[in-house]
Amino acid sequence: MLLPPVPRFLVRWLLRLAMLVIFVGLPAALIYVDRVGIGFGLKEQIENALRGDNFKTAIGKLRFNPFRGLVAEDVAVSGTTPDGPDFAHIDRLTVSISMSDLMNRQVTIDHLELDGTDVSVPIEPGPNPARVELRNVNGQFVLIADQMRLSYFDCELFGIKLSLNGLVRNPGAFHFVNSSSPSTGQAHRELAANIIDSLSKLRFSGSRPEIRLEISGDLADPSTIRIAPISIQSGPIIGTNWRIEGVQAQATVANQILTIPQLQIQGTDGALNLSGRLENGQFEFELASSMSPKPLMGLFPKTSFARNLDFQESPQFTVSGTVDVKSPSASFLTGSVRAGKFTVKGAKVDTLAADFAWRNGQVFARDVQLWMNGAELIADVLYSPGDFRLRMTNSIPPTLFAPLLGPKEQEFLKQMEFKDNPYVQIEVQGAKPDFASVTGSGTMKLGRTAMRGAWFDSAEAKLEIANRAVSYKDFTIKGRGGVGTGNFVYDFGGQQVRLQNINSSLFPVDVLMWADPKIAEALKPYRFTKAPKVQGGGVISLKDPSGNDLALKLQAEGFDYDLLARTLHFGRTTGTINVLGSKVLVKIGSARLMGGEAALDANVSTAPNDPTVDASVTVKRVDFAKLTKLYFDYDTSQGVASGRYKFTMRGGLAETMKGEGSIRVEDGKVFAIPFLGPFSDILNKVIPGSGYESAHLATADFRLSDGKIFTDNLVIQGFGFNLIGSGDIGFLVDKMNLSVRINAKGVPGIVLFPVSKLFEYVSTGSFADPQWRPKIIPRFDSGNAGDATKEPETSGTHPAPQKTNGGDHNNGRQR
Repeated sequence: MLLPPVPRFLVRWLLRLAMLVIFVGLPAALIYVDRVGIGFGLKEQIENALRGDNFKTAIGKLRFNPFRGLVAEDVAVSGTTPDGPDFAHIDRLTVSISMSDLMNRQVTIDHLELDGTDVSVPIEPGPNPARVELRNVNGQFVLIADQMRLSYFDCELFGIKLSLNGLVRNPGAFHFVNSSSPSTGQAHRELAANIIDSLSKLRFSGSRPEIRLEISGDLADPSTIRIAPISIQSGPIIGTNWRIEGVQAQATVANQILTIPQLQIQGTDGALNLSGRLENGQFEFELASSMSPKPLMGLFPKTSFARNLDFQESPQFTVSGTVDVKSPSASFLTGSVRAGKFTVKGAKVDTLAADFAWRNGQVFARDVQLWMNGAELIADVLYSPGDFRLRMTNSIPPTLFAPLLGPKEQEFLKQMEFKDNPYVQIEVQGAKPDFASVTGSGTMKLGRTAMRGAWFDSAEAKLEIANRAVSYKDFTIKGRGGVGTGNFVYDFGGQQVRLQNINSSLFPVDVLMWADPKIAEALKPYRFTKAPKVQGGGVISLKDPSGNDLALKLQAEGFDYDLLARTLHFGRTTGTINVLGSKVLVKIGSARLMGGEAALDANVSTAPNDPTVDASVTVKRVDFAKLTKLYFDYDTSQGVASGRYKFTMRGGLAETMKGEGSIRVEDGKVFAIPFLGPFSDILNKVIPGSGYESAHLATADFRLSDGKIFTDNLVIQGFGFNLIGSGDIGFLVDKMNLSVRINAKGVPGIVLFPVSKLFEYVSTGSFADPQWRPKIIPRFDSGNAGDATKEPETSGTHPAPQKTNGGDHNNGRQR
């Protein structure tokens, strides 16, 4: 049948239009909805369909794929409240809607699919939760009425394969339960962060770990949820510095009860086995381990003390009991530990063994044995609220515990040395394990031990602890052939040391080095040749020197003391030492010195800003020959010397010494001193026969400063003459600047008076080589005398006129 021309034209154009729509318009529309997305309110309706009682869903873009159907991208699942937490972020979700319901203008979900997408899931409730990233997620969720079937769900979590399937009811009622307190929530967040950090660093050798779970129950009623079975299988797992060979575990969750019939972690050197049951917040378990705990250290917070443990040998650890998850202090645990070599904060431990128990906040450790460097500590400890008890026997030097203590304690222990292990037995009790709260008693024995370089051979004492102080009752200390006894209190609360009834034949510096090194340093100049006998007592303040009040009496066979760069050897001595504030007062009332007597008063400051010494020395009839031998290295002089010297000095430096004094030499041969030796010949010429006669008496007042000894009134009296001088002698640098004049006595003195200036001599050389010369040198070629300190006049000068009679006796002095 032929159509008229017009209808035939219309049919042909309609066919062409249909072909255009089918082959051009429809693909273009499909491409548009796949790339741009679908509007018309469908996205909002699907969001409402995916909404639950306690969560909502937001879709970033909804597009249609001809092969997959509706695909929702950038899906966020969060709480229904405005500030509700995020529950999950899904990159891509395939949605299948019911066509029959769509015809009735209703949007319901038939099933959901995840195909190689990524999902971010929180592992705890609350804002800003720790999250884990699930990679390569594949799953299918079939929704039938109020049921959801998990046909399959597979993903990778830090390289661990996770598989889940099951059937649950009321999926829209799912919600997180957050019943923890803020502090508990913070602890859970820290634990979650540590777990995530540890898992991210794992590497796997061989078969990867796999976790399989099957879930069922009503999400509206958590008590009906059942997860069974739960199985974990793994090959070797490699951490940062550890390796385990495998993990096997079986568990179930039913009726809100977690049951773990088996959990085994196989290490390279042992295994950990755990079984337990968690019900109503009570975890009843048994655990035994013989493997290295390194793989489990990541479970502890970074500030935990356990992070400081480093085991070189695998410990043996068993523990069983019940842990109250909601109130850990109410837990009940019993167990034992046996550990070989390990370190804790750098302290090296050889062996640790202990049995322990914990119940309702009470801790009891029995037969604690700790071995370090061949020494042993044995202890029993009981601690409960309001009651602490410790019984301990220890032979470990405290220096080995230094890494466990604070900076101040470490600095103190660095000054101690132990050649022999100590022995301390002690029992203490108190309201809590705090030094201020405990009291107790015990005994102490030390072998060869040093403090700040001061060594003792042995020490014994009874110990009493109370009021933040340790009392060493009836102590006996032996060292360098001497013995010390008395009572010693180290008061940590009052920051002081109290000495009582001290009787000692030890060297005082050695004893005081243990108490206060500043006082010991002040006494170091007094070097006893043999330990003196000391009696006394008092207080030494450890913090404020103004609290020092110590009084000691001493008797010594002798001691050495440095004065003017020479060492004086004192004989039998009696005296006192008093420490008042920052001053050390030393008073030597009587001491033998070079056949005579000597006395010393010294005031030594220990203040860092005022390190001064004020001292006064008095000597009576000491052997002058020994004195000159010591200071001038000759011993041909004779006689005895007496005198006094009072001086000050800073920092023990001789160049800072300033002082004044006087000296008197009797019955001596003064001219036997080398620097005065030339006067023997001079005097013999002036007064025949007198030059080799002894000068029996010499006196002088002197002062000292800038390394020099100054005198203005040196007087040496001999037979028929006086030698009068003044000037200075350097005792740090060998220089001398002296001027002396010889005055004859009696008739020779009257006769020689007009020319007495000719008998003045000076020396500007050294003490060893004095080079004496006349101060006035006669100049017979010109009729004048020249000054010995000046150069002679040149030939171009003219002589001064001379008087021929009645001449002035000063005429010979150059003007």
